[in-house]
Amino acid sequence: MSIKHLFSIIIIFSVIRVCAQDMDFYDYYTPANTMKFANYLYENQDYQFAISEYERYLYLCENESKCDVDSITFQIGMCFKYTQKYQNALNKFRAIHKSNNLVYNNALLQTGYIYFHLNQNEKSITYLEQVNNNNVKIEKELLIAANYMTEKKWIKAQKHLHRLDDIQHFSINDFKQLLQIGPNLPMKSPVKAGILSAFLPGLGKVYAGRNIDGISTLLLVGVLSWQSFSSFSDNGSHSVKGWLFGSLGTVFYLGNIYGSAVTVKVQNIEINNQFDHRIRVSVEKVFNP
Repeated sequence: MSIKHLFSIIIIFSVIRVCAQDMDFYDYYTPANTMKFANYLYENQDYQFAISEYERYLYLCENESKCDVDSITFQIGMCFKYTQKYQNALNKFRAIHKSNNLVYNNALLQTGYIYFHLNQNEKSITYLEQVNNNNVKIEKELLIAANYMTEKKWIKAQKHLHRLDDIQHFSINDFKQLLQIGPNLPMKSPVKAGILSAFLPGLGKVYAGRNIDGISTLLLVGVLSWQSFSSFSDNGSHSVKGWLFGSLGTVFYLGNIYGSAVTVKVQNIEINNQFDHRIRVSVEKVFNP
């Protein structure tokens, strides 16, 4: 190796060493730098690797008095939440101590959010009602109202939204609009649909907004009934054709009653699902803007 090449290698290693020192390369495994890297991963939504780095930080600073275990545990819980590992997230949130007021209340809030997301409204409300910190008052009241609106308990939802009347927040009006829409959803009665179809075949389908199906049902049952009546009139009670058309007509008549009730019931479910989706979209705007 020539002296020129050796000199070049020495210069390169010197530059690398200086750069490494500027980047705290040799101090990577200190708690402070581990925390910086974990936060970097978290901010870039690399949650799985962020969990490993936060846990590494807790291990490295285990014997340091300044180590904020609750805040890091909360961050790990948030990582689990964003990766939809909800049970792991709940376990982390429950491990946070009450003495750390803000972090503890945020953990309660996130626990309530997860249970809302899992359609466990009563559990969600139970945790949310324990939140006692004005810094998260808006999120708490909106999420409780969302739970009650999902359960169609309009008065209770209104009570919690009223607690935010003096506060300006971009999502409060969204929830108030949902509260106005909810009690007036265009729901229809399956029983009424069945009764209407029993009175006049197809009328229940028309009530459900399916006019073509209603007219088709009326014509079908009408034709079968007329064929049955005509056959019995011509050949008496022993008419095979009469019994055949009569049986078919009875089956379609009863099916028309049942089908009308089911149609309205399915429509009601679809309307409810659409409304619940709007609630969830509004909740996501608050918790994941």
